[in-house]
Amino acid sequence: MKETGQTFPNQLKKPTNRPTFRWICQNFMNITVVNVVADGQTTTQIANLKDLQIKVIKLLGVEYEKYYF
Repeated sequence: MKETGQTFPNQLKKPTNRPTFRWICQNFMNITVVNVVADGQTTTQIANLKDLQIKVIKLLGVEYEKYYF
């Protein structure tokens, strides 16, 4: 985040470019993996992604984007 000038709100809702790993993980706790079965086909989807989580995923790179998107 520091290299790209991006920020993430800390526990006090103030922007920081150095969030702790624990804080990032806590913000990912509400994401849910949903398996939808229809006509014998199973599709996996990610639910409850918020804008801040998407921002972090994009900063983490292509491997993370493949999983979440």
